[in-house]
Amino acid sequence: MEDFIECTTPAKTRRHWSLKPTAQWVLAPLCNTTPRGYDQAWVDAEMPSGWRKRKVIADMPTCKQCEKSRTRRIEGRPS
Repeated sequence: MEDFIECTTPAKTRRHWSLKPTAQWVLAPLCNTTPRGYDQAWVDAEMPSGWRKRKVIADMPTCKQCEKSRTRRIEGRPS
């Protein structure tokens, strides 16, 4: 089974899913909206916890295309 990681894009508006990276800091959302995704550690480094508008990836609405692709991969179907 593949490991998935929650990530977001530079816009930080949706929660995306990415496969566990093979190299450090290389996340690519399953929906291919952008070639680069960012995990919670990166978001925290950009927006420290004291900031009023701090983003938490787990609280963001899910990208429907990523969720569909993730479900298909878990079931063993091509995404």
